[in-house]
Amino acid sequence: MKKPYTAIALLSLIFITLSCVEEVETKQQQVTISFTLSADHQITSDLSQDARLVLRVESQSGEGVIEFEEVDFQYRENRFLTSPLDLPFGTYTITDFLLLNENDDIIYAVPKSSGALARLVSDPLDYNFTYTPSPDTPSINLSLLGTRNHTAGDFGYSSFKKPGWRLSLTVEVKDGGTPTSAAAIILNGNDTVYHTTLRAKMNHITLPVTLDENLRLVIAKEGYAPVHFLLTGLVRTQGKKPLKVILDPAFTIVAYIDHASSPMFDFYLGGPEGTSVTIDWGDGATEAIELSGDVEITHPYAANGNYPIIITGEIENINYFYSFYGQGMIDAIDFRHLAALREIRFGLTRSPGTIDLSHNIDLEFVMLSGLENMEALYLPEHHRISQLLIEGPNLLSTADVDSVINNVYNNTVQENIMNGTMGIQAIWYDDDEALLGPPSAAAMTQLQSLKENYAWTIFPDPFD
Repeated sequence: MKKPYTAIALLSLIFITLSCVEEVETKQQQVTISFTLSADHQITSDLSQDARLVLRVESQSGEGVIEFEEVDFQYRENRFLTSPLDLPFGTYTITDFLLLNENDDIIYAVPKSSGALARLVSDPLDYNFTYTPSPDTPSINLSLLGTRNHTAGDFGYSSFKKPGWRLSLTVEVKDGGTPTSAAAIILNGNDTVYHTTLRAKMNHITLPVTLDENLRLVIAKEGYAPVHFLLTGLVRTQGKKPLKVILDPAFTIVAYIDHASSPMFDFYLGGPEGTSVTIDWGDGATEAIELSGDVEITHPYAANGNYPIIITGEIENINYFYSFYGQGMIDAIDFRHLAALREIRFGLTRSPGTIDLSHNIDLEFVMLSGLENMEALYLPEHHRISQLLIEGPNLLSTADVDSVINNVYNNTVQENIMNGTMGIQAIWYDDDEALLGPPSAAAMTQLQSLKENYAWTIFPDPFD
């Protein structure tokens, strides 16, 4: 059996990857399953508005990637078509394909190859299919037989019990008003027994028939504080009513701990006197911090690995962030809710591939030096940054550097920002005058204009 993720590991993984869910969805292959029903039922009477299609799909490794989740379907040209399934490229197996009525009775099913009825359909379960990076999607056509007058064993199933308790839910962010994507995780103690990606719509999850008292549902999204539910409590209080989950903003960091370097995670936050934040360190410890100027914050971890740090409270007042010299190594960070952030100093340490500052419109000073993993940097469309240092080594390309220069140039012209500084040295400690990128000819022209027309210091200066 595959060892389950711990809660800490999975939450860290979600914070590292979930911010790209919408982008990933557009790149994933989609497949629509076509299916027909046997004629031994009155389709019009059996398939009421509340009829539900439930299926289970597992990956090549045997891990359930769709665990008895409901899939929308429609009737078209004498066949039923499911809504598209979104999965990464790979090989998958459909193990269960069931149609339920409004009373949760299984009225149709695709027989399994071990059942006596398998001979009546061309493609019994388990059904294997493969996604490949090609314009052609797999052709999946399944036939369902009515369960009336048949036993579960005739279909190759151990029973025709309801797959589980149905939970319908949407996720919104505070003051958002519309559904958003998120992750749903079911935990048994610290072990993850199920996880799925929730889409920005009404989602349906089929939960286990028997709910252990220890099972918890966690709804998580990068940049927001997770919400926890005890499943047995949800069953008692929610019943069949849809659940709306509201996520509160948070400043989230995925810390990377390597005891060979240090067991400590160390960084600085700043804010007006009296600013209060609470830090959930991701290892069971929490801490309340009062910010008054710039405050050093440290925490020891008992073991190596990733830890999701969740900072809540008056995060909209945080105006300063510092992490340098490998003392606070980071694999993911979300600055979006730091509305007052004016200064960031982040360098000579492990960092995420993407640094997204596009929401931090009050920024004035940005130092991102020697971040060897940085391959993308996003600045706000409008800002008043007058000090920007992005010295390498890093993975920014000529196009990336050009985009940053163009952004700074446009804001300098619009806001008449004088006497600024831009550091674009290819190697922060090297004096060979090499430029990061290097910039294109058009970007060089903008740099020259910054120097000559707005008295900016360009380092190293290619115009001496």
